[in-house]
Amino acid sequence: MSFFHTNQSQPNSSAMPKWLFNLLGAVLFIVVEAGLLIVAFKRQSIAVQLLYFAALLPSLILHELSHGLIAYWFGDDTAKNAGRLTLNPIPSIDPVGTILLPAIMTVSGVGAFGWARPVPVNLAEIKSRDKRAMVSLVGPTTNIAIALICGLTYKFLAAPHLAAWETNSLAPISTPLFFVQPLWAQLILIAGFANIVVATFNLLPIPPLDGSALIERALGEKHLEAYYRFRSYSMIVVIVIVLLGRNLLSGLFNFEFNHWLSLVGFLG
Repeated sequence: MSFFHTNQSQPNSSAMPKWLFNLLGAVLFIVVEAGLLIVAFKRQSIAVQLLYFAALLPSLILHELSHGLIAYWFGDDTAKNAGRLTLNPIPSIDPVGTILLPAIMTVSGVGAFGWARPVPVNLAEIKSRDKRAMVSLVGPTTNIAIALICGLTYKFLAAPHLAAWETNSLAPISTPLFFVQPLWAQLILIAGFANIVVATFNLLPIPPLDGSALIERALGEKHLEAYYRFRSYSMIVVIVIVLLGRNLLSGLFNFEFNHWLSLVGFLG
């Protein structure tokens, strides 16, 4: 999701050295992720929800980090100066979009997505409209790449063992194939799905989603000012689509996921 800003307050590093802040943030995130995996292993009834949440968090953070990295590559150091070009997840966590909303939607079984705290980008530093579009589209491209990596990993490390896992499983015959796999194989599948959801949702051509960069690139210069005014209020449109088009979005996500499952060898 692309919420580009031109001003960003500088992080206050006087209270704690930057390296220590980043280290503590990374350790805390690893502990949280490990906790989710441990509970998922012990509580099969909510394992899918917990694994999805565990996969969604880093997916959202890497999505936003990629925006800042490509903007920096194109000469905009706003994200770097704001301390956002880091693997420390804490600066990227949005309490609502990264924690509360995904957690509620995951537990409710609706199918969750969310957003990380947007990386600041100063568009005035990126003159080329093509490069601006690339800054937007690199986010979902990152998620597609992660889904591809998950798919290849599953195809070569897990899929060849599916038949053996099903045969040797002590679970009841009616147990879905997904649950006779080891936890790591389940996590790979769900991580692929989470990234498919994030990429697909953000590629919708509606401001402020990343796919709207295609509209901006296609518009003539004389229409850009009106487009930017509309963009300031377009989040309302996104919320309406999420609320009213939930079934349509779920159908789209599931269609892509089932196709992906066939490609990686989970579905015959």
